[in-house]
Amino acid sequence: MPKSVCKELTSTHNFLWGWRSHNRKIVWTKWENLGKPNEEGGLRIIDIVNFNIALLVKWKWRLGMENQGVWKEVVYNLQLQR
Repeated sequence: MPKSVCKELTSTHNFLWGWRSHNRKIVWTKWENLGKPNEEGGLRIIDIVNFNIALLVKWKWRLGMENQGVWKEVVYNLQLQR
C-alpha cells in the first residue's frame, strides 16, 4: 500500500486515547505497548508499515520462485503493455 495510506492508518490510533479532559486527551498506554500480546497487557495491534514491507517481500519472492501465478501474469502483462 502507498506510504500515505500507511501514515493515515497509523495516525488513526488517536481513537485509543480516550476522551478529552480540558482539551487534552488521556493517554491510557504507550503506543509501543499496544502491539504486545494480550498476555502481556497489549492489544496485538500490528505495525502496518512493517507488515506492508513483509507482504511486498513475500510477493517479490513468489514472483521469482513460482512458474505460474496470478501476480506473475499481472506483472508480465503490465510489462508487455509498456
